[in-house]
Amino acid sequence: MLLHLHELEVVLNLFLNKNDNALPLVAKFIAASGMVKTNLVDKWGIDDEKIEVVYEFSEIANTTFKKQSNHFVVGASGTVESRKGTDAFLQVARLVNKNMPNANIEFVWVGKNDNDYFVQSDVEKMKLSKKVTFTGEQEHPHDFFKEFDVFLMTSREDPFPLVCIEVANLKKPIVCFEGATGTQEVLINGGGYIVPYLDVEQMAEKVMFYYNNKVELVLDGEKAQQLFSEFTPEKGCSLIYDIINNM
Repeated sequence: MLLHLHELEVVLNLFLNKNDNALPLVAKFIAASGMVKTNLVDKWGIDDEKIEVVYEFSEIANTTFKKQSNHFVVGASGTVESRKGTDAFLQVARLVNKNMPNANIEFVWVGKNDNDYFVQSDVEKMKLSKKVTFTGEQEHPHDFFKEFDVFLMTSREDPFPLVCIEVANLKKPIVCFEGATGTQEVLINGGGYIVPYLDVEQMAEKVMFYYNNKVELVLDGEKAQQLFSEFTPEKGCSLIYDIINNM
């Protein structure tokens, strides 16, 4: 049996019991990032030699574009929920607005928002209605991604999110939390910043740094594109095919 695994510890525990016999029956694992592999070995006792890491992959059409908005746009994306760190996103927006109330900085979250009824209430009570927008689910999310200046990966747990590949290929620097996502395995080489887990103060500082340092914003965006451009369907599918073929 071959298992292509895209999840980390919290989600795995929602579906699997460490005392059952499901995972030991798997002959080969394909892990979506090094973090996924490490979790399987350390937390689930899976033999290291049974696991191959093949990073997630994606593509985005037409990466040549002209930004339309005059605002400095701080973006995020995903289903509005605790795992994706929507609350952390709002705290970053609050801190940036507190420190730079007159700056033309806008926060935009692209993604499904069906179940979290407190989000809009939080925005209003935090007096951020003119600064924060939740777009809801979008048929063409890349149209929004192109307007971002910097991307916040606020997830508490995310193996190797496709959105980071996509925004990086649009030359957007990424800021993520340490220990939360396989994205940091790329960002250690540049293209953004890794801040301590749920340290919204440091994440806000990075937003303000990029706002005030446009040269660094451009350079880190170009570095992000360079680093994430290798995660293509052509390369990823070929690696998965080879693993299957060799079983």
